Amino acid sequence: MAPSQAPSPVPQRVKRVLSGLLLALFAAWLVCSAVRSDGEKSAVQPRAAAERTYDKFRAGNVSLLEYDQNDLTIRLSIEEIIHRKRQTPFFEYQNVKELRLRSAVFDIYLSDASSSAEKYGIPFHLLERCIHLVPGAEKASPIGSYFEENTDGEPDILSRIQFDRLAVKIHYSAGTVLELAAEKAFLGGDFKTLVLEGNVKILTPKGQAVRTQQAVISRKYDGILFPGGHFLQGTFEKQKSFYRLSADGRLAPLPLPPDVRYADPLAAKEQELYDRIFKKLPPHQRIMFGITGPE
Repeated sequence: MAPSQAPSPVPQRVKRVLSGLLLALFAAWLVCSAVRSDGEKSAVQPRAAAERTYDKFRAGNVSLLEYDQNDLTIRLSIEEIIHRKRQTPFFEYQNVKELRLRSAVFDIYLSDASSSAEKYGIPFHLLERCIHLVPGAEKASPIGSYFEENTDGEPDILSRIQFDRLAVKIHYSAGTVLELAAEKAFLGGDFKTLVLEGNVKILTPKGQAVRTQQAVISRKYDGILFPGGHFLQGTFEKQKSFYRLSADGRLAPLPLPPDVRYADPLAAKEQELYDRIFKKLPPHQRIMFGITGPE
């Protein structure tokens, strides 16, 4: 009887090809799942083209007023509110939700009593109150609980609030106004930081105008962070800057900007997952998925 022969080792090149093929198949499955999910939604909801997909509710032309005794303190006007499952490019969560607001205007009115202590400071407590008045945002809590606790039994974990066009106007008792406006905005993480993005415009009570592509309103540090360049009264400032609204209604810069954390922690986790999946793909397959950065 001829002696048995040990199986020859699989060449490394074959291993790399098989590994790349498996990753490509997995990525393709993710894409197909997302497409199939969209198709199923279209089949279940024939009027999906006319009505946006929602999870718990969808509301239009929302107007809310809040009074302190007889004084108007908050006026909210929102063209559309959608409560839905949190969506990513490849999948959607089941027990993690998000609110999407379109064309939202927040007006905050400060009486003599409420504005005397802070003068022209930013009334963060009322800004936060505006958020909690929005239907669906009453129980907003830090997304960190999603990583730290067992949330299998919790059907509605609100992970972020997104805005398509946001305007905030703070009316002071002296008749002046602090105006904030942006094409996009979001609240996430601990819900204490409002991030404005896209054609951001800020006008102070004393008429200072700021234009930039990103600004971060931080309650923790009581001010506004400009992570990149910004125009202040037409003059371009390229360095990272942080300002507080002084008692006289002007922007007062801090010599050293604080370390303001404003990234969405769940989005960061998602990006880590995508990086791990795609980093081993061959260059031509990476391009198929729109990945053009370094391997």
